[in-house]
Amino acid sequence: MRQLCDTMKKLESEYSKPERLVKDREGKSITEIQEQGNTWVEYFEELLNRPAPLKAFDSVDRRTLWWSTGL
Repeated sequence: MRQLCDTMKKLESEYSKPERLVKDREGKSITEIQEQGNTWVEYFEELLNRPAPLKAFDSVDRRTLWWSTGL
């Protein structure tokens, strides 16, 4: 049993989590963690500051949905 535990510890220590690459707008890979964070900040600022869609979502009464689908 001890040998199994020692083997598992050795395998765990050799494992390293693969790095996730972040690409900039031009498609170049960014390796610096600070630059990756800045890229995510820019992305979400742009995503969240978009103008509202021209056509509003047509909401459906939940009771109607329940009767027609059984949900």
